[in-house]
Amino acid sequence: MFRLFGGFCCLFRKPKTRRSKRFLETREPKLLENVKSVMIMKGGNTNQTVTEALKDIVTATF
Repeated sequence: MFRLFGGFCCLFRKPKTRRSKRFLETREPKLLENVKSVMIMKGGNTNQTVTEALKDIVTATF
């Protein structure tokens, strides 16, 4: 799949079809990324420092 040139792996390949070109364009980095969300959960064996940090995160976001 990847060709080696002088010990380095060539990660970029030119698309051979229009379909693969469209696919690679969707995988390119964007100027403005999509909004992401996170779910933070406290485990059963969490120390006090982590618990306080999670409380601070929750109060800062809501």
